[in-house]
Amino acid sequence: MKNRIILTVLILLAGGLCSSEARGEPIDLTASDMFVRTGFSDRWIHRLPDHDDGAWHRVPASSNGNRLVMVRDLPLEGIPRRPFLSLKRYHPMTFTMVTSFVMDSSWLAPNRLPGIHLAQISDNWEIYLNGRLVRGEMHIDKEGRISSSRGMRDVFFPLDPRLLKKGTNILAFRIVGDPTFLDTGFAQSTPHILDDFDALLAMNSEWITLVLLFLYLFAGIYHLFLFVMRRADRHNLYYGLFATVLFIYLFMRTHTVYQLIPDTNMVFHVEVVTLFAIIPLACLFFDHIHTGRPGKFIIVYSAFCLLLALLTIPTPLMFRHDILRVWQITALVPILYYVVVREWLRFIDQVRVMGSQSGGRVTAMVIVKALTGTVEGNLLVGIMVLAGTAVYDIVDAVYLRNDLVLTRYGFFVFVMGTALVLANRFLYVHHEVEILNLDLERKINDLDEANMTISVSEKKYRLLVEGSNDLIFSLDRDLRFITVNRAMMKRMRMDLDEFRDLGLKDLLFFEEDEQEIGIRLVREKIDEFFSRKNPVNFKVKLKSPAGPEPHDYHLRLEHVDIEGKSEVLGKAIAATEDALLDFFASERQSYSIKNHLIVSDEISHRMVRNLFKFLPANEISMVRMGLREMIINAIEHGNLEISFDEKSRESMNDNYLEFVGRRQKDPRFRDRRVAIDYSISSSRAVFRITDEGIGFDHKKMTVSAHKRANEGMLAHGRGIVMALNIFDQVTYNRRGNQVLMVKKLSGEQVPRRKG
Repeated sequence: MKNRIILTVLILLAGGLCSSEARGEPIDLTASDMFVRTGFSDRWIHRLPDHDDGAWHRVPASSNGNRLVMVRDLPLEGIPRRPFLSLKRYHPMTFTMVTSFVMDSSWLAPNRLPGIHLAQISDNWEIYLNGRLVRGEMHIDKEGRISSSRGMRDVFFPLDPRLLKKGTNILAFRIVGDPTFLDTGFAQSTPHILDDFDALLAMNSEWITLVLLFLYLFAGIYHLFLFVMRRADRHNLYYGLFATVLFIYLFMRTHTVYQLIPDTNMVFHVEVVTLFAIIPLACLFFDHIHTGRPGKFIIVYSAFCLLLALLTIPTPLMFRHDILRVWQITALVPILYYVVVREWLRFIDQVRVMGSQSGGRVTAMVIVKALTGTVEGNLLVGIMVLAGTAVYDIVDAVYLRNDLVLTRYGFFVFVMGTALVLANRFLYVHHEVEILNLDLERKINDLDEANMTISVSEKKYRLLVEGSNDLIFSLDRDLRFITVNRAMMKRMRMDLDEFRDLGLKDLLFFEEDEQEIGIRLVREKIDEFFSRKNPVNFKVKLKSPAGPEPHDYHLRLEHVDIEGKSEVLGKAIAATEDALLDFFASERQSYSIKNHLIVSDEISHRMVRNLFKFLPANEISMVRMGLREMIINAIEHGNLEISFDEKSRESMNDNYLEFVGRRQKDPRFRDRRVAIDYSISSSRAVFRITDEGIGFDHKKMTVSAHKRANEGMLAHGRGIVMALNIFDQVTYNRRGNQVLMVKKLSGEQVPRRKG
């Protein structure tokens, strides 16, 4: 059994060797002289021209397979000399190129399918074998102009074996193109060969390249998604655009793209434009990952690349090549600047810091750790690999013309390495957020325990409240005062008997513009308090009938049972400034609220809390009123779909809150939410309110609201006008269910009262 296995293996190996030997080496199509002339005739494609025929120019054979045949550089009659950056369009010319190759009888075996591979050919062309057309890409209009370019890389196709013969075979090319165009003819040196078609298929397989390209595309889309989720991390935007543009550029350099976009003029245009965008996007990513903002250098260079891209749109093809040469020369500047000046210096600083932490010496181990374990080191490695391959490709495109495109592999190292850097950064931020969440949860638990401790019985509480500076009182079921502490009597300038003649509503104060909505919101909160029996907290203004100015208080009401009697225990704490307000820089928050009107008041206070650093109190009050009105509009007219007429009718019947309550329970509306997003910085405050309603004609409503408000017809019609008067910018989306409001800030801190 063992001997049979060995024998089988030997037979297979022998067969493989015989097959390889039978196949032989590919035939180099540059090993014979190439003869070139202008014009075309069927008589010229059957044999090689005579050496003494002056109409033909001989291009010598190549011993190593490297040969360029670019008609622009040949001494042929009628070829114009085009100045650099010339915008002149030249009429296409026709050229005939003839060469030969020798074939032995092994190529004529019945089981062989030969094929031809050309590294590049441009612009329109036909290929003839022994006088017979074998492949053509000729797209000429009636005026003799090229209607669709076919300047293609890696052209390969099978040959009909019956067209081949033992001995000398004639291979002829008819080429039509711009005589001044760099690529007209054969502008890539190698390989130009004849081989088994199966071998050519294997040689031109692009599945590894396409896998790499789609990895770039996936990385780009993923980081663009991260940017959409978190707009503050702009490095994700530029990295996502960089990887996506890189995918497009490299895909344009494959021969697979010709199956999707046959016109190579269009392919070249997309290739050039995306190439111009790669370096600016990469540099913008570096700037934002390190400093959070773009530097002046990359802003200027990006504008330069944008100008180059715009110049390629309406111009001739050769002019685009000239623009490409300008870019290739200038691209070395940002590459060297970011590798040497920026990233290298940052890496050196990081190495020095790590060296000082490990005894003050910079060793090889410290350098290795800095390269592999720091953001600066990881980026430097990726940039050096990418810069090295990019410099080679630029030199290759200008001088060598081997079309290796090493940047596809350099980009792989850079893109994947950078993706790992960003992933580690994301994991670090996630870890920090988890720590903060745990700390917040612990603080919330501590706060709950403190609240439970404070909620003692009424008898003990009355012994303690008299020494408090907070306003503490008890109310009956009708919210009339039963008891008040000394601090409240002092603040309101009334004694206990005067209080017992009043109710809580007698101390509530509302500005004239917000009286209707303020009363409605407080009423909803008190109804919630009595229906759910749970403590409630809300912010109010209290003013004594005795005359002191109104003040803002945080009011808490809760039910207590004292000796079997149900009372309401209230506590009003004067609103104080946030102790951390001086340290506030910026914030970004998002909320999703249910359709409760009282929440609009609470969240509007929260949204303007940090504006006290930049705006005076009266202006903040107006901003809060505007926000509250727009949130109420989103609830009433958006999610609950209450029309202005319905609101007016129910308000006149004093039945509006009951009407709102029915809408809140309606299955059509009860699960809807209002999304509130806002961000505050020293320069501006941006608020976005989005409901899930059907929207409305905001342009028409704005005009109507102005008219009604001016005529004093409906109080609730002034909401939109109020927002327009308060905010610097009020913008609705097309549907009308989202409003964006912007308040510009000076950035200067507003002086605040002490004590």
